[in-house]
Amino acid sequence: MHNAVRRHMPVQVTVIAIAAVLMIIAGWLWFNRTPGLFQEPSRQVTESTTQTAPHALEQAAESHSGGDASNVPGAVPNLSGDSANLPGATPKKYDGEKFAASLEGTDIDGQLKVDETGKLIISIEVKDFFDYFLNTVGEVTPEQALAEIERLARTSLPPAAAEQALAMLDQYLEYKQAALQLMQQPLLPVDQQTPEYHLSVLTQSLEQLKQIRRQIMNQEVVDAFFGMEEAYADYTLTKMAIQQDPSLSMTEKQQLLAAKRQQLPQELKVVDEQLESSAIRASQATELFQSATSETALRQGLAGLSYEPRQIDDLVGQWQSQRQFEDKYAQYLSQKERILAAGLTAEDQDKQVVLLRQQFFTGEEELVQARLRDMSL
Repeated sequence: MHNAVRRHMPVQVTVIAIAAVLMIIAGWLWFNRTPGLFQEPSRQVTESTTQTAPHALEQAAESHSGGDASNVPGAVPNLSGDSANLPGATPKKYDGEKFAASLEGTDIDGQLKVDETGKLIISIEVKDFFDYFLNTVGEVTPEQALAEIERLARTSLPPAAAEQALAMLDQYLEYKQAALQLMQQPLLPVDQQTPEYHLSVLTQSLEQLKQIRRQIMNQEVVDAFFGMEEAYADYTLTKMAIQQDPSLSMTEKQQLLAAKRQQLPQELKVVDEQLESSAIRASQATELFQSATSETALRQGLAGLSYEPRQIDDLVGQWQSQRQFEDKYAQYLSQKERILAAGLTAEDQDKQVVLLRQQFFTGEEELVQARLRDMSL
């Protein structure tokens, strides 16, 4: 196992929206959709947890010994009996304390397992297994995350398969570093960006990522790790191009989009249909959120859109909070206008407005919202 390589590769595990880089646009849609105002909640790893990983992993390099998991501080969690005894496969559960707090209540994603000849089965489960532990960097040290992957591989798989898995981990981390460098390429200022520019950047980024993956990993690993992601990314870019084409009528666009969807693998077709249905429902819920005149009307409307009672309670709570904010903002704006009409110097006006805003809005979220609202006037 090339321990030096694995120790020095930064771990970049973050969810990136389409406006940034297309590197994991399919993964974002497929696996890690961020719960929004009207989206279904799902377990996710926050960006704040993972942003420190690249530097932290490099800092841990000097102290990480690689092969001996006993060097990791803290007790090693026990594995559940049934999973631990499965020959040639890593466990699916911990028995007792989880490896990291964010993993509480979850099974281990993915799995390393061998075929009847003792060779590692290369599939998306290998990548999922790596990500399950790499996504905890920030809660645990990078060396702890890497050592836990290595410990489970060496204690669960035949030696040759374990070495194969750890070599694959080296390659995956090398890919992460190269992808991180790609994400750091400068973009045009926001006010110069157009939908056509976004499409061009995303297309170029995807092609570069495809090249990076194939330079570092063999085609079998690329297909297993990124096959579905690349298929959906290609489809997404094609869909964007169709939607932006001014020469097509709405009917022609709909026909082309339907035809492209039919070409997707069945698993992705189902996901795309679910996402479209969710987007339509979210749009309807947003309109309802803005137009509702009473809590009763809002609850009835959300129930009609098949939201669950718990989700309805959450949304109604947000709606009530927003209405309270609007009431306060109207009062604040009235007093702010008096300050602006008082003939004060610009500096004194700014000071008075800041103080007034702080009097009306005590929470940080409300302050930010009020400040943004002021900027839009």
